[in-house]
Amino acid sequence: MNACGTHVLNNRPAQDLDSVVRMVRMRAADAIIETLIESGVTHVFGLPGGQSIPLYDAMYRRKDRIKQILVRHEEQAGFMAYGYAVRSGRVGVCDATAGPGAAHLVNSVATCYHEYIPLIALTMKIQLDVHHKNPAQWLDQLTLFKAITKWNAMLPTAGLAASYMQDAVRIASSPPMGAVQIDLPGDILYAEADFEIPPKERYLPLSNRCLGDPSSIERSAKLLVNAQKPALLAGFGTIMSDSSSEVIELAELLTMPVMTCDKSKGIIPEDHPLAVGPYLADTCAGRTSALRTVEETDVLLAVGTSFSISSPETLNCIKPSTKLIQVDANPAQIGKNKKVEIGIVGDAKAVLSQLVSACKRLANPKKTDLRDSPRVKELDMLRRDWESLIRPKVESDAVPLMPERILREVQKVFLDPYRETIVSLGGGNHTVWGVLYLNGYEPRTWCVPEHYSGMGTGLTMGLGAQIAAREVIGRKSYAICIEGDGSFGMNLAELATATQFQIPVTVVVMNNEALGMIKDHQRFDPRVGGDRNGQGKRFIGTEFKNPDFARMAEAFHCYGERVEEPQQIRPALENAMKANDKGQTAVLDCMINKDAWWDYNRY
Repeated sequence: MNACGTHVLNNRPAQDLDSVVRMVRMRAADAIIETLIESGVTHVFGLPGGQSIPLYDAMYRRKDRIKQILVRHEEQAGFMAYGYAVRSGRVGVCDATAGPGAAHLVNSVATCYHEYIPLIALTMKIQLDVHHKNPAQWLDQLTLFKAITKWNAMLPTAGLAASYMQDAVRIASSPPMGAVQIDLPGDILYAEADFEIPPKERYLPLSNRCLGDPSSIERSAKLLVNAQKPALLAGFGTIMSDSSSEVIELAELLTMPVMTCDKSKGIIPEDHPLAVGPYLADTCAGRTSALRTVEETDVLLAVGTSFSISSPETLNCIKPSTKLIQVDANPAQIGKNKKVEIGIVGDAKAVLSQLVSACKRLANPKKTDLRDSPRVKELDMLRRDWESLIRPKVESDAVPLMPERILREVQKVFLDPYRETIVSLGGGNHTVWGVLYLNGYEPRTWCVPEHYSGMGTGLTMGLGAQIAAREVIGRKSYAICIEGDGSFGMNLAELATATQFQIPVTVVVMNNEALGMIKDHQRFDPRVGGDRNGQGKRFIGTEFKNPDFARMAEAFHCYGERVEEPQQIRPALENAMKANDKGQTAVLDCMINKDAWWDYNRY
């Protein structure tokens, strides 16, 4: 039995728990690195300072097992660790020196905390014997990180270094996953002690997959089997629990359409007969095929999503008569933003597996070709309607470029032929464009800063994910980073990191010389002089003059190209792919229509 009161699903073979525990005398810094290695961590993202010297020396001595990735700004270390964790399924680790370095990590740590990304942030701290003297770079880092971590602590003595790291790995990776932070005083890192370095099976459970309550599973299965038009909304929890096969099996069993959230694209291939595309609950936006599905469903199974909201109106997207079944590993999320018919606390993969078994028993399904199903034919019509709606934009020859046309070419050159292509997005209008207009085909290939919508994240999440693909799971993948010019301007120094470590990604910059989403508010919001027809002109703080991003990319030893005409898009993408094949990052500076925006009332 586990904390949920039910047995856990044992999803990996039992290990020999009597294996030898290594007893070693070493510095605390070495014990930290040894524990990370034993836990399966392969990369640490960070930027050293004076207090970091012992930790970095420990990484140097074990560079055969763990690699340090030097970033150009500490904030981006956390976002690289984010991408690494999503793509690899392992804990991401970042570090920063005391004071300003630690403060720079706040945005990325907060993002990982709120988006359930397993992250360990190692922050250095001024040596303990001068804390009371208000030394340079001293900061109350525990208070700073307390509200944005699952757990944080200061390492009090050298002898606890391995134990604290074991706790950090376990807490970060246990549902609901999230960020932890450990303060590491410089003098303690140098101190020696005797350490036990056990195999990870000694401090990590063989499985943490909590099963759902059996009676709730049975009730939910009956609702789904008897529904006229059931639908499944697969959230990010389905990605992080690796439940793609269960999502597809349950959907096919009940001929049930599947919608995704922005962060869960790829949980079902978006060319699957039952995939209807993204539905963004926080704005009531999405592909029309998904929005119509939500409107028509009588039973909605929502797995691994909390229905986050940006305004009270978004709670009305799902009609009151729809029976909602919500599954989440975090009991605090059940019914938090939308009343439920049935709430099930449990791991997405485990609960979906239970529902498959229960529905099979109740429905006694017969094998049929999905394409012959009347429901699938209805969904085909909805998808055709969506394609008809967007065709003028995705085929547009307008100059300046329409972002939809650029993304359709990205789809044809990268994602359709190479279905494991990584897609990462920064924060801005381009986030919505990317989610709506690009298809996802494989799980753990999409990195989207949904909760914070943080700018300056697309490039670095893509770099971290590409490192994981190439060096952890051993797959050659292309990586496309869709960025706005404002977002890219915040992290373009990390092109130096991409070049130094030969991490091949392609950055597609949507350049409208503005903070587009904020400018849209000024254009359309009547409270600040705008109107629904977009006639607002009171722009302030949202327009700027950019450098030549293509030439700047060349200065970083990357491939750079400016794209201004529709016929230039595909050759530029092919040139970028050739550069990626040589291990070189590419930047395409795409000049888009300055009035391009996304109409949430239509899409």
